[in-house]
Amino acid sequence: MGITQNASAWERFFLTAPELSRLAEEAHVMAGTPTATRKEHHDLSPAVWTSQEENIARLKNVVRSSINPTKYEGDDLANIITKVVIYVS
Repeated sequence: MGITQNASAWERFFLTAPELSRLAEEAHVMAGTPTATRKEHHDLSPAVWTSQEENIARLKNVVRSSINPTKYEGDDLANIITKVVIYVS
């Protein structure tokens, strides 16, 4: 049984995570090692933005060139990326 299916484990994890973070911060201070404090979220960096924009453009191209899943009325299973249709007998 994983953590998402065990309510007790899930609760313990979320209750202890902030405490573990605080202890790690205190250990860095005691050791005299600098702690990295970012002023903004790591997903806001220009490199991540560029990568996301490229991925979005690729995804749009795939969707535009594929079967429209909202208008497909067959009972068969269609893969929108490869355009392969698995026919249901």
